Amino acid sequence: ALSGNHEIFRRFQQFIRSTNPVSNLKVNEVAEQLGQSPQNLNAICRKIVDKSASELISEQVVLEAKRYLLHTEKNVGEIAFMLDFSDPSHFVKYFKKSTGETPQSFRSRYFQ
Repeated sequence: ALSGNHEIFRRFQQFIRSTNPVSNLKVNEVAEQLGQSPQNLNAICRKIVDKSASELISEQVVLEAKRYLLHTEKNVGEIAFMLDFSDPSHFVKYFKKSTGETPQSFRSRYFQ
């Protein structure tokens, strides 16, 4: 059944990469889209990459945030809004928790 799991995982990755904004995604909603239970989707993700589905969604949110920080002139508040965070301070905390630095310090490392 490994190939079946890999197929589900591949579809999961495609789904989170094509959803905008990804920050709204809930594991149970994605699982439902893929015809899986949330528990099963988590088990598959853990088996394949040793991370939960929500960790992978979170990584995708941070990846998109980094893209906006590096490739647009938008300020942190605008990026927070684009990623559908209710307020910029929540986005800053989320980003820092994931990366260990603020969006501002991430950006300034690239643009001295």
